[in-house]
Amino acid sequence: MPVYIKRFSLIVLLLLNAGSGWCGISEGDLVKKADLLFGRREYEMAYDYYLKLKALSPDKLLYEYRAGVCAIYNGDGPTALGFLTNCLSKDTSLTDINFFLGRAYLINDKPEEARGYFKKQITKEPDETQRVRLQFYVNYCNNAIELLKKPVNATVANLGRPLNSPGDEYAPLILPGDVGMLFTYKGVQSKGGKQYVLGRNDSAGFFLEDVLESRVTKNGWSNPLPLSDSVNTKMHDASAAISPDGNTLYIFRSSSKNGGDIYACKKRGMDWSMPEKLKGAINSPQWDGSITFSVDGRTAYFASDRPGGYGGKDLYRATLQDDGTWGNVQNLGPNINTQLDDDAPALFSDGKKMAYASKGQNSMGGYDIFFAELLADNNTWNEGKNAGYPINSTMDDIYYVVGADGVSALFSSNRAGGNGGMDLYIVEPGEPAKANELVLIKGSVTLDDIPAAATVSVTTGAKDSLYGDYKSNKTNGRYAVSLPPGSDYKITFIMSGNVDSIRQFNATEVKSFVSKEFDVAFYTDAYKRIFYERFGIKDTSELTRRLISLAADSLTMPTGQKMVMRRDSSTNYQNEDGSEIAKGLFIVIGSFRNVPYAKRLQEKIKLEAKYPSHDLIYNRKNKFTYVVVAHPKDPVEAAEWVAKARLEYADAWVQKLD
Repeated sequence: MPVYIKRFSLIVLLLLNAGSGWCGISEGDLVKKADLLFGRREYEMAYDYYLKLKALSPDKLLYEYRAGVCAIYNGDGPTALGFLTNCLSKDTSLTDINFFLGRAYLINDKPEEARGYFKKQITKEPDETQRVRLQFYVNYCNNAIELLKKPVNATVANLGRPLNSPGDEYAPLILPGDVGMLFTYKGVQSKGGKQYVLGRNDSAGFFLEDVLESRVTKNGWSNPLPLSDSVNTKMHDASAAISPDGNTLYIFRSSSKNGGDIYACKKRGMDWSMPEKLKGAINSPQWDGSITFSVDGRTAYFASDRPGGYGGKDLYRATLQDDGTWGNVQNLGPNINTQLDDDAPALFSDGKKMAYASKGQNSMGGYDIFFAELLADNNTWNEGKNAGYPINSTMDDIYYVVGADGVSALFSSNRAGGNGGMDLYIVEPGEPAKANELVLIKGSVTLDDIPAAATVSVTTGAKDSLYGDYKSNKTNGRYAVSLPPGSDYKITFIMSGNVDSIRQFNATEVKSFVSKEFDVAFYTDAYKRIFYERFGIKDTSELTRRLISLAADSLTMPTGQKMVMRRDSSTNYQNEDGSEIAKGLFIVIGSFRNVPYAKRLQEKIKLEAKYPSHDLIYNRKNKFTYVVVAHPKDPVEAAEWVAKARLEYADAWVQKLD
């Protein structure tokens, strides 16, 4: 997996650099370290040093110039453009100033200005190889100018906290049933911490990749947590693919002695087995990274920089042999691969379409996302088509994966406006909408709070002319209907034994893609009677049901749902230090057989300081360690705390020890 860069604001960096980490380091030492990293093209790590040097000697143009160059590679577009334009105004002879100004303008979404500077650099460049390289950047600008004029019918949104952080988040994998996702994280919470290059008193260093998991809850995405130590190590461990049944996870793993290979882990209860390297010709002595599989699992498409390709990373195909090894490796050819890097293949659910990322073809800058279709021979892919703006930007856009129903897709980008470095984004619909399908009606249907199948009938006009009947998925309750603009729609949700639920959506003025979400809940009389008869209330809202179920630990739902208050003997437990545990109520947000995993969550809770406790208790019977965030005095207080905890941790419960 590529090592991606982080963006920091200039002010924050200067404040951080003024801290104790820089104490005792002379300007001369800073120059030596900065120049060493800059000479190695380790611009991300040199950035801090040149910012500090610029603060120490504001009039020294070289410091500002190199800080501006480093800012480009850190994705800090505004700072890069400000520094470099100032430098040009003072000295037009600075080495490669036109090239770096072109880069700065491009990442600030100003391709016309960028193109002018790249062309100036070409006229001054004596080396033919470098002129060819510069022409790629001119092409980026030309492509960006054209694509920005014709945005596709799709909406893109940053997934925000708690998924995205000041670190890097990328390579999302959608779990079966759309219940959540796995993704790769690289930042301050990475296992092993920062890997220092010039010593702990300096800022230069990098983080290793870990695989994290987040689940979909009724309140949004849960707080992401790292997978167990069987997957995450003190090496680069990154998400690559997951099987349709969710029982096999494929990861990328590398170290300082290994360019990187693809491994497989098997589901073992709540955990994963130790990864095993894929056998056969998929892995090579070179870098072998991203991978995707056909539905039957017998064809793999993967990225590699092995010799014999068209340039940089290429996409390849491999087939599963009878002996369980992967062989018959074939390059996907010039319709897909370019002179530059091509990476991150992801098959659509039908196996006939593939998303991938490329720096070649008509990219807007860096990696762009492309779509390709498998031809009738089931062997050749047609030429990839740029997914278009706003899916693509002038920065890196990569790791595009579409949900099984095509309603939405996830991808990664380091475009401006994120939380820092690479962020996770969502796009709707999964493929840009056609002009006659600009309206997306979506949502979920439940019966007694359980996902259920229902008929979704769409009618239009004053006479309620039938447009079409659709179904919600009985497994996850989700439905999605694409409709043409220009009409007023009535959506009727029909479930046998229940009163129809009706929604309206007026699309007569719709000119571009829009989505509307309708979640519909049906309840049986038996389900509602519990509340009417036992508690004498008529409010059947979700929150009320949740609080009642917590306060009444003997309550059993007619649907057979498990209780969220669990009872046990205190003699089966002990505190973290081995002492006997007191009786009472405990709010538990997770239980783990892996103690270091529990401790990492404990430290996170402690640092956030959002809960009154951050304790660990050990269950002597099942050998699990529980993470406890509160000790409520009664069921009512317990209900309040578990409701809060479930905003982040969907499986939080009340443990009552007698």
